Amino acid sequence: MIASGLRIGRYEVGDRLGKGSFGVVHLARDVELGRDIAIKVLKPEYLGKPSVVQRFLKEARAAATIGHPGIVTVFECGQIANTGTRADGNAYIAMELLRGESLTDRIGREGRLPVETVIAIGRQLASALAAAHGAGIIHRDLKPDNVFLIPDSAVHGGERVKLLDFGMAKLTELDGAPQTHSKMILGTPRYMSPEQARSSAKIDHRTDIYALGCILYELACGRPPFAGDAGEVIVQHQSAPLARPSSIVDVPTPLDALIVSMLAKQPDERPQSMADVERELAAASTQEIEPPTGVYPPKRSDDATTQTAVSDVTTTLQDRWRVRWRSPLVIALAATGLVLGGLLTFLLLSPSRKIGAPLAADAPRLAAAPPDAAAEVPTPRTPASEDANRMRAECQALLDGQQWQALRECAQRLDAVDGEAARAFAERATRGLAPDTDAKRVECKQYMFDKKWQDAIGCAKALRDPAAPQILADANAEAAAEAALRRLGEAASRGQQRVAKKELDQIPASSVYRKEAEATYHRIDTPSAKTVAAAPPSPPASCDAAALRASGGEKLSQGLDAAALVDFEAAIRCGAGGDIYVKAFMAACRSRHEPKARQLYKSLPADKRESISQICVRNGITF
Repeated sequence: MIASGLRIGRYEVGDRLGKGSFGVVHLARDVELGRDIAIKVLKPEYLGKPSVVQRFLKEARAAATIGHPGIVTVFECGQIANTGTRADGNAYIAMELLRGESLTDRIGREGRLPVETVIAIGRQLASALAAAHGAGIIHRDLKPDNVFLIPDSAVHGGERVKLLDFGMAKLTELDGAPQTHSKMILGTPRYMSPEQARSSAKIDHRTDIYALGCILYELACGRPPFAGDAGEVIVQHQSAPLARPSSIVDVPTPLDALIVSMLAKQPDERPQSMADVERELAAASTQEIEPPTGVYPPKRSDDATTQTAVSDVTTTLQDRWRVRWRSPLVIALAATGLVLGGLLTFLLLSPSRKIGAPLAADAPRLAAAPPDAAAEVPTPRTPASEDANRMRAECQALLDGQQWQALRECAQRLDAVDGEAARAFAERATRGLAPDTDAKRVECKQYMFDKKWQDAIGCAKALRDPAAPQILADANAEAAAEAALRRLGEAASRGQQRVAKKELDQIPASSVYRKEAEATYHRIDTPSAKTVAAAPPSPPASCDAAALRASGGEKLSQGLDAAALVDFEAAIRCGAGGDIYVKAFMAACRSRHEPKARQLYKSLPADKRESISQICVRNGITF
């Protein structure tokens, strides 16, 4: 760890501000120039990996070459030396200190943002990413946490967007070859493209287009396109249909169509460049953007950069508008208005018969008007009343659409400005959620009956019911028992009785896998079994491939996945063909036997690999 007060070159390290994907960020002082900066150091767990250290520095240098105002400015990077501490050898990046707030904080405070604000943020992000892509850099972890909003009077709307954290960026053109070769999943599932979920090595700049589409969807709708635990969201990104933003909220047709196209499952069906995205966002813009009001709230301590609330934010914005009102054009318009207003007043109050005649002619019409006609003149509305009206309309729309969970959240936000209406909406949401809760409880129990433990765990986490904790505990216990049974089977096949006994003890007597586990263990608890286990594996004596296939299919239908895998592998050794590899692969995925699943994946028909592999994806195994 980096201690406060440590001197790194000309920078004196101060308090920790937060952390990102690969590094920890501290406040620092540039003692030569007398300014505060942010300094990011690589996390300690990566110090023993020289390739990660070099990649950290190479990507920092690459980001520094982009030279775009929407990307955080990098002043310097290198490796710490001559401090006499354990920090020596670590990598660091010195960069500008940002004062504002993250997009995550803005969403948390305001929920759904106005359409023009969504477009403004999207245009600035698209411009910054277009510059990055032009330099051969793919961000790969685009999300609201990595987007920072800072006050800037030079920007239309008074707010500049800064893109942070290229710690997981992929370099596609530098040195002539990609810098990322791993097939592990990197990124944040909520904003991850389908192709990135399958393989982090086989992506291009269009994965950032998909991630930006997810952000725009969340800003416009107040919720992400897909929700659930990590595994569920990954599967939804790859196969679930998208609910159009216009089916949730009122958005302009051009913006609705653009977001839907950006979230296409196939990269070829999306806009093909960030420049295209920026142009379409500009075309979707319909009105001027109001400047942000007030000051920015205090920064959370776990964010990657600081967002200190400073008084000069409001002063800067006030000065900007004060100067605008003092411009010659505005003064001329104001003077013209005063002259015309005086002339109109003179005409209306003049006692002249010539001017008064029309007024007299209008008297019958005015007399016939309702007594309270004057009351129909709208009175100025305060910001608080406008917020209340907007939020009540939003909650009413959710009520009309029977979106009960979203309605409950809307009622919670409304409570700050209209407690009575909030309670009414909350009560209606509770009544609406009751049938959903009953159905969800049945769904969770069905997953338990089908031995789909991971599905049951996800279902229980989403279930708002007193039964949820027990279902979650039972599902976790059975998932652990199933994993222990798989390890027991592996130990049994190698004749490792002591290891098998240890795994058997991990499976409680109440588990649905207990009998199968005991039977597997007893097969190696006899002298004959030990003799067989010591011999090299060989096909069964009868080598009845059809019988083994049938036995494996029956066990697979009963949920005895590990036992089914054993039978299918024996059938393969006996020369069984057809779809036997598909069945064995399904059994390996469902039993979460990752080594076997990866081995069998290579034997699957090429045209079926992607669809069949979804079984493994749902069980936490990716390729």
